[in-house]
Amino acid sequence: MDPQATTATRDGAPTDSKDAKDRAYYARIAKDYFRRQDQPIQRLSTRIESSWLREQIRPGSRVLLVGVGGGREIGPLLDLECQITAIDYSPEMVEVGRVHWEGRPIEWAVADAHQLAEYADRFDVVLCLAALNYFVEPGKAMEAMASSLVSGGRLIVSSINGSHRTEHGYTAPAGHHRTLFNPKSLTRLAEDAGLRPEPIRGIRILTDCLPVAWNRPGAKRLQSTALRAILLIEPLLRRIVSPEHAKFLWLIATRP
Repeated sequence: MDPQATTATRDGAPTDSKDAKDRAYYARIAKDYFRRQDQPIQRLSTRIESSWLREQIRPGSRVLLVGVGGGREIGPLLDLECQITAIDYSPEMVEVGRVHWEGRPIEWAVADAHQLAEYADRFDVVLCLAALNYFVEPGKAMEAMASSLVSGGRLIVSSINGSHRTEHGYTAPAGHHRTLFNPKSLTRLAEDAGLRPEPIRGIRILTDCLPVAWNRPGAKRLQSTALRAILLIEPLLRRIVSPEHAKFLWLIATRP
């Protein structure tokens, strides 16, 4: 792994993917999933990613969502009439998604991203947004996701960028596994899984450098105004600033 890739666990030691404390963390945050996604910065990410998904995924594709949480990425996939299978290892997260998207043609399942043998060679697209960092063995999970693709299928992954200034000195919450990547190490992870990666993309250059309170309900008018102004210039920044300076990295890779 690239020397800039970092790992944080509750006590500095490796944890098992079934770790009770890790599961308890996701059970605790599940109920707030959609409230957290309905904040200005998160809405920006969803808009950008939805646009990219519409560009990258063909209508009617068979799509596997890994580490789906409540499924903020599902909207554009439904618009494209994709055949959606959505998995997460947290039963509470799966239930949040199932309730939110009730009545939609989605197959939901509780499953571990490291163990996807039942999904082998089945999907045109495997999509894993903002979840790879929280897998205990990212390399094993990347290989499992790659094996779920048909030949010519595409893996789309987003990851927190360990090189972003907001990650310097960050300490993960107790019981919360977290591995970070930079563009080089994320690309290498895909190559090691037998995939052909495209150039990395970046999302959110400046927004995450602002005080967290500016992005929450109750922010003062001046704070909200400043945040909106920065959100407006983010699309321009993505065109002129290297992905190395982005908070989130987007990887698209093809299975030969």
